[in-house]
Amino acid sequence: MMQLPRDFMIRMQDMLQEAYPAFLRSYEQNKYQALRVNTLKGTTDEFLNKVPFWGLTRVPWEARGFYYVQEDEKNLSETEPIQKSKAVDSEPLQDKLQPGKHPLHDAGVYYIQEPSAMAPAVYLEAKPGERILDLCAAPGGKTTQIAADMCQEGILVCNEIHPTRAKILSENVERMGIRNALVTNETPQRLSEVFGAYFDYNKKHQDWMEKIMEERTDSRRYDMFTVLFTILTFIVFGKLLIFAIKASWGLARILVTVLFLPFVLWQGLYILQSPFWWLQA
Repeated sequence: MMQLPRDFMIRMQDMLQEAYPAFLRSYEQNKYQALRVNTLKGTTDEFLNKVPFWGLTRVPWEARGFYYVQEDEKNLSETEPIQKSKAVDSEPLQDKLQPGKHPLHDAGVYYIQEPSAMAPAVYLEAKPGERILDLCAAPGGKTTQIAADMCQEGILVCNEIHPTRAKILSENVERMGIRNALVTNETPQRLSEVFGAYFDYNKKHQDWMEKIMEERTDSRRYDMFTVLFTILTFIVFGKLLIFAIKASWGLARILVTVLFLPFVLWQGLYILQSPFWWLQA
């Protein structure tokens, strides 16, 4: 087993407890190597017809993910490969064995990614049109995986606080052909000041906001009708009051006062409590 730093082993033992022995045994096993097909540049079927690598087997939790086995490690594969590519025999041996150095990798056809690192984006279930923030995005595995789920729709802000790693993130975003991503090099505090609650958004929230806006629009129409009705009432009853005063009709004055003043007060208070009713919608 490889030599691990003592402080690291103590920390992992404290965290893993009874799972710690299994964690140590994992270092005695052969590592898993995997890649993820970039569906922004083609389908997995197209990739499998062109791929020059041996021993591809699917990653169970990511349909676009594939384990690949080096030529000298083929006997270590626990499962049969999906297929032997038609392109294998035409590729130089070194290209077969080194996916990271193949032109398809440089072209962004696939992304080399540790299999377990593919899980978070799968659980996120990103959808086209959503607003997503990847706060610690470099080198870009989660970001490029999420972007593929978003299908170039919506907005994906990928942040990395370290400038050098942010540059690597930008290169990977560009290599994978992502058009709806924005790469930032900021602190979480600064992003919070700029974006606020921008990313606290989902379809249910959108439907709720649309319902609220419809209700407020209907309320505005009602308020407008009420104000116009009140103004008309002021005019009509005002003229009646003036006529009653001029005519010196005692009974008419009393009736107009009793019927008119409470209504005027009620409507006046209604308007005064919301002087900017036309701005509410």
